[in-house]
Amino acid sequence: AQCLDFDAGRTGPVELVAAYRGEWPPAILRAQGEGWEELPTYSLAGGPRVFARSERAGAFKLGGRAAQVLPLQPLVYPNPFNAQAAIRYQVAGRGAVRVRVRDGQGRIVRQLVDQVQEPGVWTAIWDGRDGAGQGAASGVYFYAVEVAGKRWTGKLLLLR
Repeated sequence: AQCLDFDAGRTGPVELVAAYRGEWPPAILRAQGEGWEELPTYSLAGGPRVFARSERAGAFKLGGRAAQVLPLQPLVYPNPFNAQAAIRYQVAGRGAVRVRVRDGQGRIVRQLVDQVQEPGVWTAIWDGRDGAGQGAASGVYFYAVEVAGKRWTGKLLLLR
């Protein structure tokens, strides 16, 4: 894989974008000691690109998926959002997965995923619409990702 070096005089965060071909996006890796650390990535609908953010400059490369180093906690980006939010999560073994968005009163606004999925990293996209296709109002919403009997929840802030 090609290695990109962002050390030359840079300080602070680095935004990375990689275009890819095929079904699975590449991992974006950052040099860490003697090895490589996989950065959390996200992709948005509409193009074969994957995005990552590093809080520090360094050497980066594209590589294969290394699921064992990915966090189990879902990653939501951007948050707050106005067009769409990506909810990225990991499935360790084949099983039932459910991703839902609820309003502040606990009502289901939209069910994004309800199916059996294979192991890997998946992304559910919420476009800020309810199950009937109507735009949801600005406000705080809550997502729940249920994988293999475990449940993660978090907040989403929709700004219109």
